[in-house]
Parts: sequence; structure tokens; C-alpha cells
Amino acid sequence: MMRLFVDQRWVFRILRHVLLFLSLVIIFSWVAYYRSDAEGGYLGRLLVVLINAIFFFAYAYLTVYVLIPQFLARKKIGWFVMLFLVSGLALSVLKYLFSDFGFYQAISPESGIITSPVSLPRLLVNTKDMTFIVALFAIVKYARDHYLLESNIREMQQKGLEAEIKLLEHHMDPHVIFNNFNSLYSISLNRPELLSGTVKKLKSVLHYLFRESKHEKVSLSREIEMIENYIGLEALRYGDRLKIKYEMDGNPGGLKITPLILYPFVENCFVHGAG
Repeated sequence: MMRLFVDQRWVFRILRHVLLFLSLVIIFSWVAYYRSDAEGGYLGRLLVVLINAIFFFAYAYLTVYVLIPQFLARKKIGWFVMLFLVSGLALSVLKYLFSDFGFYQAISPESGIITSPVSLPRLLVNTKDMTFIVALFAIVKYARDHYLLESNIREMQQKGLEAEIKLLEHHMDPHVIFNNFNSLYSISLNRPELLSGTVKKLKSVLHYLFRESKHEKVSLSREIEMIENYIGLEALRYGDRLKIKYEMDGNPGGLKITPLILYPFVENCFVHGAG
């Protein structure tokens, strides 16, 4: 049920609008039928309500999807009020021409049969009545939009939390990243010819940590490549103060491992050893 309410795919969007339209038509047609003594049966009342609903919903769509975002949201309140009233009056005229006042006679039989010609006060009253659907439609739409916004915020917060947990799980010390950015700054001042290669290494390491490490399995050669880039960054940072011995035996091609199995051992050599 919630999926029908929030799913953004066009099939669900169309289905939401159709269900809202039909639900209101059925509800109001039953109200009209039970409150009216006129002949014609339920189908006659249903037809009257259906004709009226077309204009009610036209006013709602025009207001919610055009007038509010184009004028009210941009704080053009005067334009919004004027166009809101003009649109309501224009639709009221069209509605009177098609419905022949049947809807209001059915809903409120005690008001009597309307025989006088259309006048501005009557159009204003009709416009006021149409605002009920406009308000209902706006409440439903913006409640849904608010729910989606809150869901997106919670999802972003959750992803941020997962990223932090991922760093802790794999012993990725934030100071390592901070120190490497400091190294980039130092290299840009003192050895700018090394800057491009250093940035490339750091980008590769971060991409692996935050993207590729989410996969269930990665190629062993890719993990080794990331480790070599990381060693290269640390070698630049420590310079001549540190001697590094690195060897690899065998052919890693075609082998798969769980990501970040080897990396923490190498990182700890620098964080808790050389550091």
C-alpha cells in the first residue's frame, strides 16, 4: 500500500490519480443519491457527480501543478490570488454549462431548485466549493512530498552512518586521509611534478574504499593495486625517513577475495609501526 503512495514510476503515479478521482466520485455520488428525492436513480447521480468532478479536478491540477509552484512558491502572492480566482470563475462557468446545477440540487435539496441565471455571486460560491477538492488534493500531494523528502534525508543519513561504520570495520583511520591531503598540499608547493600521480593514487584508494569495497567479492589484483597505491602515498609522505620493502609472489589474475582483507594489515604497518 505504501508503495502505491510513494513510488515515482509513471504507472503508480497514474494509478494514484485515477484511484483518488474514482474514490471521490463514488463517495459524493452516494451522498448525492441518498440525500436527493429526485428520480433517476444512482446512475443519474453518478453521471452528474462525474461531470462536476472533471472541473473540480481540473481546478486542483491547475492550482497544485501550475499556480502554486510558478507563483505562490516564488512569493508572487498577488499573481497567485488573481489567477486562482480567475481560473476558478472560468471553470465555474464551464461547469454550470455542463452540469445544469444538478450536483448542488442533489447534495443540498433543501436549498431549492436553481432557476435564476448565472451570476457572479453564484460563480464565486461555486468556486469556493471547488476549493474543497483543491485543498484535499494539495494536502495529499504535499503530505506525500514531505514523506518522500523525509525518507530521502533518512536514507542519506543512513548511508553516511554506513560509510562511517565501514571505515571503522576496516580500520580506515581518518587521520590517514587527513595526512595524505596534507602531503598533497606539501607536494603542490615543493614538488609539483609529482602532484598528478599522487592525486591519481589517492583517488584510486578512496574509490576502492568507498565504492568497490561494497561488493561481495573483488579481484585480488584490484586489491593489490589499491595496496600498492596506498604504499606509494605513504612513501611520499614519509620520504627518506622510512625504508619500505614490498614483494609479491605468484599471479593474482582471475582470483577473487572479500574486499579489504589484505589492506588493514598493510595500513597497520604504517599507522602502528612507522607512525
